[in-house]
Amino acid sequence: MPAAPATTADIFCRVVDNFGDIGVCWRLARGLTAEHGWHVRLWVDDLHSFARLAPTLDVHADRQMLGAIDVVAWREAALSATSNAHDASRSSAPLKTTGAKALAEPLMPRDVVIEAFACDPPTWFVTAMHAMSAPPVWINLEYLSAEDWIEGCHGLHSRRPDGLEKVFCFPGFTAKTGGLLRERDLLLARDRFQADAQAQDALLATCGVPADTRAHIAADGASVVTLFCYPDAPLHALFSALAQRDRPTVLIAPHGVAPQTESALAHLPPAQRARLVLCRIPFVPHDTFDRLLWLADLNVVRGEDSLVRALWAGRPLLWHIYPQDDAAHEVKLDAFLARTGWPDAAKVANRAFNKALPGDGASAEGNPTEGTTAEGTSADTANGAATADGAGTANPPAHTASTETHALHATDAADAADAEDTADAADFALLHNGPAFHAWQTAARRYADNVAAHRDLATTIADYGVRATD
Repeated sequence: MPAAPATTADIFCRVVDNFGDIGVCWRLARGLTAEHGWHVRLWVDDLHSFARLAPTLDVHADRQMLGAIDVVAWREAALSATSNAHDASRSSAPLKTTGAKALAEPLMPRDVVIEAFACDPPTWFVTAMHAMSAPPVWINLEYLSAEDWIEGCHGLHSRRPDGLEKVFCFPGFTAKTGGLLRERDLLLARDRFQADAQAQDALLATCGVPADTRAHIAADGASVVTLFCYPDAPLHALFSALAQRDRPTVLIAPHGVAPQTESALAHLPPAQRARLVLCRIPFVPHDTFDRLLWLADLNVVRGEDSLVRALWAGRPLLWHIYPQDDAAHEVKLDAFLARTGWPDAAKVANRAFNKALPGDGASAEGNPTEGTTAEGTSADTANGAATADGAGTANPPAHTASTETHALHATDAADAADAEDTADAADFALLHNGPAFHAWQTAARRYADNVAAHRDLATTIADYGVRATD
């Protein structure tokens, strides 16, 4: 009996949060391809941000193969010319393509269409979906949340006036959600890497960490802290706490991220500053980034994709959540912290890092805000996803070890001073309290392993895709 044809899929991604949106979509595309045998076409509107994560990407190509994944630059005028959609505008301008496969296939909808974070596929593409005798399975991939209400909304369907139907997929931390992106044997690979000092040193060398800094880690027992946070992070308070540890600290941050780092270090007393070494590194591919998180003692991360990868590291983390004007991010942060089982001091540190005080946010069982933000939920979901059977509607509730020289800017100093007004080194006291930090390490590993017992997000989506090929 011949093998069943592979499921084909389109993933649409608009880059809102620099790297978070494309980070999730790129990992999902790779997971569906490598572990489920899907043929994936990834549409991205910002190839320059994408290229920071995938250095071999040609930012000028309209269409190209990146490994086994067909990458399409989401440029409406050029792309509509290659489709057979009835209302597609026509253009004589040829597409710039890279790779033989990308040259051959028209841009017609595939078996499954994944709309990441309510980004709205182009009108001509949706028209083509509607014209198909068997429309694709249309999945609306929502933002990650630990709030309770998403369990009741995950898997709900919404029928549009044109007859097309969306299914809402909510990533989350429990068995009643879509789960989190996690490759097979990821935790086994993590455990092996964390037990291999030689592999860790080789990784740091690959990332461009100088030999003397690596020796500082290997021989002197310096701890490693990764920094991947937004510019308003209270780094001065964090660094003050780290400087009080019983061993020195190496800070590892990508170029251009957390630009206030140098200023925050410069404003420390000399004795504290001498305890911290800053190493700036280039952006690295996902697999390398994951391993950096695995070897660190503390990971400071932002957004969604980095949070999940830091969670899998099984190490203490500070989550700098994407800020929202109505403080909805504080609700999301508290909902996450409530699930972790971490010590109270770890929760205090995370709230302080986000300038959120206990009790300032609403309860974890809140309704989503209207509209879409980088950590929000689409208005489609909040305003009426139908139940799975269509029966109703839902209303869900230092000194620098880098070769670069970074100037200190007045704005950086102002940011550091402002952040210090809302966070104090005392908020991060467990970082230099050995027993308290060890308790956090134990709890972080336990929670990672508990969440890993649930189905992963790529498998959840692959199961939806079964409908498309039955």
